[in-house]
Amino acid sequence: MRCLRRIPLEGAFNARDLGGYPTASGRSTRWGALVRSDSPARLAPGDWATLRRMGIETLVDLRSDFEAETSPVMPPEPMRYVHVSLMRQVDELPRESLRPGSADALDPAEAERMIKSMTVAYGEAVRSNASACASAMGAVLDGLGRGGVLFFCSAGKDRTGIVAALCLYLCGVPKEDIVADYMVTAVYNKGGIDRRLRAEYAASMVDERMMDLALSSDAKTMEGLVDDLDEMDVASMLDEAGFTRDDQGRLEALLCEEIG
Repeated sequence: MRCLRRIPLEGAFNARDLGGYPTASGRSTRWGALVRSDSPARLAPGDWATLRRMGIETLVDLRSDFEAETSPVMPPEPMRYVHVSLMRQVDELPRESLRPGSADALDPAEAERMIKSMTVAYGEAVRSNASACASAMGAVLDGLGRGGVLFFCSAGKDRTGIVAALCLYLCGVPKEDIVADYMVTAVYNKGGIDRRLRAEYAASMVDERMMDLALSSDAKTMEGLVDDLDEMDVASMLDEAGFTRDDQGRLEALLCEEIG
């Protein structure tokens, strides 16, 4: 189980282990340490048992306050749950636009605003949410000190993709592997949240091309983020925001291991 990339769960479509990626130091990311996922709010008892067998001890929820309230995640004890809303762009949306099944009553302009929020440039999202990114990374680091960590948002694409990229980037994982890890998301989400969102927003006349863009996980999006992380010196930015250089060193130490 610890060497599976995609974690087979009944209640989530996009749970993936971040182990096995090479790093600049000649090591690799550790299997079973860090799992990215779409929301585990619908996990069956057997799914939780699977995660426990993997050694997952902490869940880090990157969704907005409203998403966490209306679709709560309640892991069984002794698992820990930590909530860090990652993106102000989502928190500022009208609550009606985030409510499942609200599309019939949702104004088309608000529906379009919701979908556009899912296409925000990732580099700008990191810059404008540096303190939240630092808090999320701190929650991941604290969890890693206790065991395996599963972090997630609704689809496991945007907010989860940003935190996954930050973790891998700070560990020295090559750009092409960070991009490849991101690109798999759209493939796994087709049978899950993608289908649900298309049904919910069909009545709001959202442009189908915009919907396709919002649900895609193309290479250019993540390539742009990694380039932006280089340009903005994200290690220094996170240090100033509270996720210190020492924290970053501990993250690498906990996430990486010798190959062989």
